Amino acid sequence: MKVRLRDYFLQSSFIFVLICGICFAAGTTESQTTSNLPSMIRVATSSVGSGTYAKAMIFSGVVKNATGIDVRIMPNDSQIGVALTIRAKEMDCSYYTATGMFYLAHGVDVFGASEWGPQPIRTSLLGMSGCGFAVPEKSDIKTWKDMVGKRVAISPGTPLVEDATLAFLAYGGITKDDVQQIIVSGMNGAYNSLIDGTLDGAYLPFEGSSAYTMESSPKGLRWLSMDPNDEEGWKRLQVYLPMYAPFISRTGAGCSEENPVVGGGYAMGFFAYRDVSEEIMYLLTKSIYENYNEYKDVSKDLKYWDQAMLIDIEKHLFPLHAGTIKYLKEKELWTSSMERWQQWREWQEAGRIESWPIVKAQAVEKKLKIGSPEFLEMWISYLKQKGFYSTPGKVPNDWKAAN
Repeated sequence: MKVRLRDYFLQSSFIFVLICGICFAAGTTESQTTSNLPSMIRVATSSVGSGTYAKAMIFSGVVKNATGIDVRIMPNDSQIGVALTIRAKEMDCSYYTATGMFYLAHGVDVFGASEWGPQPIRTSLLGMSGCGFAVPEKSDIKTWKDMVGKRVAISPGTPLVEDATLAFLAYGGITKDDVQQIIVSGMNGAYNSLIDGTLDGAYLPFEGSSAYTMESSPKGLRWLSMDPNDEEGWKRLQVYLPMYAPFISRTGAGCSEENPVVGGGYAMGFFAYRDVSEEIMYLLTKSIYENYNEYKDVSKDLKYWDQAMLIDIEKHLFPLHAGTIKYLKEKELWTSSMERWQQWREWQEAGRIESWPIVKAQAVEKKLKIGSPEFLEMWISYLKQKGFYSTPGKVPNDWKAAN
């Protein structure tokens, strides 16, 4: 059964489940009777109606069809809610943005509170998605400068909402002081507030259901212009989102081959704590890596989840999970350069975790409240100075495994 992308993303969660069943229930699943296989894989993700939730449902169908194992998807409205479920082992892993997991792995923003700090987060598979800054087509907002004085989102439990908003505004030369910040509930709250008119502009994924809803509404949809060659603009954006890069979308709301839209590209993927079952992450990796043809046409941006992208580890911000490494070694895809990269990321992770009590003690001496903006500034500066702050890319030439 072929599923039109727009129809797919505009459906309710019931339809998401139905589509996954139609797309993936047909055919014979592999026989998995070994006693050590999990009876269920539990995945935390974004709220119902988001593009992230929709893709988590798609991948749950892929895994079910490949292994016979049920996958439970648990939606959550906030970043901190997703993090709580995987830390408490209520969920085995998350399907989320790499940016969202960056906060958790580094102990920054809401995760810079004393009870959090940097967490040992491991990654499995990544694919790329794109987003832009959307405004109503039937509005007086035509350029970035028109956003001055306008309403944008902030969400205390989901720092990505504010950072993504301020990042795109910074690209356009607009600062936090130039806009009005309205409190919303998570990413979906920001999207819905743009659609209902509570906000004047917001960060939106090109392929998200909210972008399609807005495009088909009486207000219409306009993406504010971005230039992939505007180096200064991208530098300003990357102050807030260092892992974002120019992304040209030819699919999605308001995008086409004839009229592509430039936005920010970001990684999506499966993330788990270091001690999560190797078998679970192995099965996730194997199922998704080997079944590209099963999902690539369900959502147009899932074409970016091809096999080459899945093992392009330089886009990963954290060490790979042992289960993923097991699969890559089994398929003879693991290389010496990947091993060196893994050692480097593990060194960064260990450095962050070991540094947390040191910097907290320094903060106490300076009478700084743990989690305050002043503390977080000191913490991030320390991580960058020591080389423990993750950004996409190659292992530094001067890094030695013995560090």
